Amino acid sequence: MAIPMVTKDVAKSIYYYAGGEKDLPRFEELAPTIQIFYIEEAEAALKAVVKHIRFLSTQAQQGMETDSFKMMAGAVLEALAETLERK
Repeated sequence: MAIPMVTKDVAKSIYYYAGGEKDLPRFEELAPTIQIFYIEEAEAALKAVVKHIRFLSTQAQQGMETDSFKMMAGAVLEALAETLERK
């Protein structure tokens, strides 16, 4: 799982987004098995996001004009990917 706080926040977002405008129970009040379902969905979504961030990181490092900017842009994207990546 990525940082638990991030994963839970994404899971809650998926839950409320999927429910649309309906009056839903709070995420914390859901049965643990249902919460786990949304957490698994969040982990899958974060995995896809990390894949794209890593791709952007390599593109940024290859396409930038100055070496210092390449390193900085690549490092920021890599740090973001590390933060979101499943541990």
